[in-house]
Amino acid sequence: MNELVSTCIQAREGRSRHPPPSHHHQPVPLLVCLSIIVVGSVLAIGAVHLPSVAIIAILALACFCLTLHDARQYPMPPVRPAWIFFALAGVCVLQAVPLPAGLVRAIAPANADIWTRAMHPFGEGAASWLSLSLDPGATWGEALRWSSYGMVFTASASWAYRRNARFGVTLVFLSALLASLVTLSHGLVGAERVFGLYEPSFKPSPWYLGPLLNPNNFAGYTNLGALCGLGLLLATKPIAPRWTIAIAVALILGINVTSASRGGVLLLLIGLASLALTVEFTRQRRAQSKVALRRSRMVLSATVAFGVALATLGASRQTWSALYDDKLDKLILLRDVVPLVRDHPWFGVGRGAFESAFPAYQKAFGGTVYTHAENFLAQWLAEWGLPITIIAVIAFARAFRPSRMGVGGSTINAGAYIGVMILLLHNMVDLGLEIPALCLAASVVLGTLWGDARRIASLNTEPQPLSLRSFRLATGAATITVLVGIGMLAHHGWTDVAADRLSLSADFRRAARPRSPAVRQALRKAIRLAVSRHPAEPYFPLIAASLAWQERDAEPMPWIQRSLERSLVNGKAHLLLAHLLTKRGARSQAQLEVRLAVSADPTLVSNAAPLGATLLETKEDLAALVPAGEQGTIFVDLLAETLKQRGGNEKLVALVDKDILTRDPMHVRAHGRRVAAMTAKVKNGKPCPNCEADVEGHLATIAQIETTRSTGDRLRAGWLLARGQANAAEKLLAKRCEVVDDIIPCLTKRAAIATELDDPKRFLAASRALLAAACIDAPRCAHLVGWIGDLHRKAGRHGAALTAYRRACREAPSHKTWMRLGDAAAEFGMYAEAIEAYRKARRFATTDDPDITERIEKMRRQLGRRLLR
Repeated sequence: MNELVSTCIQAREGRSRHPPPSHHHQPVPLLVCLSIIVVGSVLAIGAVHLPSVAIIAILALACFCLTLHDARQYPMPPVRPAWIFFALAGVCVLQAVPLPAGLVRAIAPANADIWTRAMHPFGEGAASWLSLSLDPGATWGEALRWSSYGMVFTASASWAYRRNARFGVTLVFLSALLASLVTLSHGLVGAERVFGLYEPSFKPSPWYLGPLLNPNNFAGYTNLGALCGLGLLLATKPIAPRWTIAIAVALILGINVTSASRGGVLLLLIGLASLALTVEFTRQRRAQSKVALRRSRMVLSATVAFGVALATLGASRQTWSALYDDKLDKLILLRDVVPLVRDHPWFGVGRGAFESAFPAYQKAFGGTVYTHAENFLAQWLAEWGLPITIIAVIAFARAFRPSRMGVGGSTINAGAYIGVMILLLHNMVDLGLEIPALCLAASVVLGTLWGDARRIASLNTEPQPLSLRSFRLATGAATITVLVGIGMLAHHGWTDVAADRLSLSADFRRAARPRSPAVRQALRKAIRLAVSRHPAEPYFPLIAASLAWQERDAEPMPWIQRSLERSLVNGKAHLLLAHLLTKRGARSQAQLEVRLAVSADPTLVSNAAPLGATLLETKEDLAALVPAGEQGTIFVDLLAETLKQRGGNEKLVALVDKDILTRDPMHVRAHGRRVAAMTAKVKNGKPCPNCEADVEGHLATIAQIETTRSTGDRLRAGWLLARGQANAAEKLLAKRCEVVDDIIPCLTKRAAIATELDDPKRFLAASRALLAAACIDAPRCAHLVGWIGDLHRKAGRHGAALTAYRRACREAPSHKTWMRLGDAAAEFGMYAEAIEAYRKARRFATTDDPDITERIEKMRRQLGRRLLR
């Protein structure tokens, strides 16, 4: 009995007293293949791009074939969980392959309707064959991914069954360590590209740049790696000196926290607590000595403390700010997924089609593209449908329950299993399981634990080798699946919907206007190809509508209608429709569309303001145009600025400013515009009753809001100048410019006012103060000196103006500075200097400028006449 217990304990720690001969077999190619898959996938930007998916699938196929080849001579465990992965890959294939249109209409009417309506703007009817997926290319990519997960699981389980769990767990641990060090090194050198080659489509924060660009994905991966490392650290016989493993784990923990993932850090703490409790319970149950228990506690506590210390040293203010952020936008996203699931309950929208299908249900800000549901269950429900999701969840839960994974028998297994569970919990509020690198690492861990548990359970049995027939069937089916999947990816262009959006947008913007018929035809052909790949995507109809609107060669309305069908919060489509309705004289409808555009996408306020100003004539128009809320205030402010720049009706500008101040009584720009308008009236001699009291009220409010800026002082100086008090205005700014934060605008205003005085010394003092504060670099200094020269020239101080222009040419010689000096010299009768300045300006001209040559000849004639007198 004692001998049997001893044998079981040794087996749990990865040591068999009498291992079968087959356990001595060490297939090095299999280990290399698995290592390349795990490490390569994370370094290849998480293997998110379709070419990376194809390469990983080929490597996984190689691992699978090597495993089955060895299984003909050496035993391998039953890998029933692998069939779950393969079955889900089969579901993806079923979604992606074309089916008779009548069948699709019967079993997935919403999917069929989307396919049919996508082709209507082209004047085409419904196709006779349709796929269940609304993005077949992406679904084929998912089929390859899930096949790869199953093959990697099988290979990992086979290796662990022959040896133990150490290799697979160590591989994931070292991969997470490498990813952490690579991320840290990118932050240390201030890199802007991953490995100096890959430039992300967005700009990540400096310390977040690495192979896993999303901080949440990085946190999920390093959580798994850290818990695997802790399991190895607490093992009875660790794979390396404990201090080396402890340092590596502490590094992962420290860099993990600096990723500023709220969910990642919280679940890391839960994982650490769970592992500590599991180890404590397991070792007490096995009646280990108090010394061993105390040592485990000390090792775990010291490692975590070291990691916390590293995190504290490495974290920045931005890190802590992100960790304390209380935004819960992801939970709101889940609310919008429910209608999508309700419309596509049985077969979903197709695995991988969420990004293009979801905008039709999105209620939040339309300028944001949600690529995933940020919850793996919601993602599965939306893309696979309700039945498949329920079956998959039950199957995985039964296959990988703790009692079947050897969790209670080994700290290695316990740490790795808890790491996978923490990863799953994290992905209730994240998209990490949609990143192949994370799923591949989890597949390796699960396969390793499964194989190790089967090894312990079958110490006294020896399974039969794989038959030749089974080997041929399995390898043949896997090879065909991978080759067909890669072929279909090639057929769909190796691009996803995001890449197609970027490519089509670049082609649209790059084509010069007016576009030739051939260019327009090529663009429309590219649009049709994109729509045939992603029929639910709202962006491609918008591009088609924009092309029709710009070229005036087709009716844009069907395309606008289709784009809005697929996204009601599509601000650009609403704005384009507003332009179209304005042209057709439907002002009230156009006003509504402007309002919807600004409400849906607040970033469009600057684009919508010119059209809004055109549609604005009365107070009722303003109410129809401007939405409520903060974006409404921003929009109405831009309307006022647009009207002011156009020199519009002052009463209309006053009406808009009144509306702004009703919305936000502390709006500085609206108060400033009111002061500027009354200042202009007084300056132009127009009647302005009660202006002084109104100005003082506005200025008092501005002074209350901006206590350290010069906005109110500059406006007051302008008011004093308009009333003929230039001396008081200059003195006010001379005093205030010394204490405000925005010193340069203040000194600029002071210099402009000083030109109105009959005191050159005060202007000289003002200009010197401005140059001393603003001459940071040569171009800026040249610009300011030239501006001061213009003030001198306007005041008739010819010598001072020429001196300023000459300095500008010395500071930053350019075509503009030399031309300004030449014009001033010609105006002041200094023809020789003008000729020299024009000659130097000609050197900076990119092309021959006949105007400069003509000016030089003119100056020569003027100089000749002077010499002949």
